Amino acid sequence: RMICETDCCNEARRPQGPRCSQLTRAPEVQHVQCADLHVRVMDAGDQEAFIDIMVRGMGMPRELSGFPRSLFRRSGWTHYLAWIGGTAVACASLHVDGEAAWFGSAATLPEHRGLGAQTALIARRLNDAARAGVWICSMQVDEDLPDRPNPSERNMRRAGFQTAYRREHLLVPTG
Repeated sequence: RMICETDCCNEARRPQGPRCSQLTRAPEVQHVQCADLHVRVMDAGDQEAFIDIMVRGMGMPRELSGFPRSLFRRSGWTHYLAWIGGTAVACASLHVDGEAAWFGSAATLPEHRGLGAQTALIARRLNDAARAGVWICSMQVDEDLPDRPNPSERNMRRAGFQTAYRREHLLVPTG
């Protein structure tokens, strides 16, 4: 069954399933110091590293690697990698459209979680959005629940993002 926005907004008809949070905040320049970690814009030679981090970090099937690849040459998109030494350990993307920006495609290799890579990537994207004249940044994450914790939502909240709304995940019919 497909879920439409009307179903999501009507509590009586809302299906019980996974929910996501839409978070927003105004950009501003942030200063983050993470020892041994640096963030840079991805270049053409980094595409496979970005895809590998996204696939492994999100637990995606390798068959879905075409999704990030399709964003690499699109207008308005900037992709970042966080590095520890000579190893790319985390990725994230920023899409700027006029005065609005969207944060997405954030993942960290499991063996490098908890080292501040996403904090540094969030700060870099906030800085770049502010420099681009953006006045609102948004992003979507799975809801952080006691039985399904989500460090991504906690990272964004620590960075000052607030919930604009929650909604059900779109269910795509199969078969």
